Amino acid sequence: MYINVIILCFLFICLPAFSSGFLPSATEVHLGGAGKGKRDQLQLFNNSDETTYVKVVDVVRVTNPGTPHQAEVSVANDIKPELMVTPRMLIIPPKSDVDVVVVDMLDRKSEDAYYFTLTPVMKPGEGITLGFAYKILVRAVPQKIVKSYEVNSNRQEVVISNNGNSRIALDNIRLCKDDNKSSCQFLAQKNVRVYPGLEHRIAKKSGHKIHFDVVFPEFNKYVM
Repeated sequence: MYINVIILCFLFICLPAFSSGFLPSATEVHLGGAGKGKRDQLQLFNNSDETTYVKVVDVVRVTNPGTPHQAEVSVANDIKPELMVTPRMLIIPPKSDVDVVVVDMLDRKSEDAYYFTLTPVMKPGEGITLGFAYKILVRAVPQKIVKSYEVNSNRQEVVISNNGNSRIALDNIRLCKDDNKSSCQFLAQKNVRVYPGLEHRIAKKSGHKIHFDVVFPEFNKYVM
């Protein structure tokens, strides 16, 4: 009996006491600026003394990213693909590296997010083997970026709405006492990405103001 143990790693959060045999050069791929056919790539490094076998699995589009309704939809359609990841099976010699190429197959009107997983394939006869799988984020953006968002406030909350076609990035979201700007508490979700057509809500607290920065697509500071 052979046991293969796969541990999923996201943004390099793994147990450092083990080695998976391969390591990606990045956990995020950016596709943008050239329309259909735009591409990017990452390298897989094999630092071990043995050949490593890696497979690309679970190519999915993320719907409602960053919200409680986030879900993943498979796009593994060879007839009308949205995203091509190639090659799907890799053999990495010892102390070597190989490239994984990601190609956008659509002319996009707004930004989409995808994931694919790089998982080690174990050879028969290895017995109990521990391997790490890596989940790679793909940001596919349109050729022409439209920057548009609104920040609205009412008695209960602050609402940031993305009316453009590319994500906006919020950072340093915190609550600060009205009479003491140095007395601030970062929210559990202090870094947020708001994708096109979506919004992010921040609940107000009596005696406090909400501070946050918009750091992408342009920098602005807000106090509400």
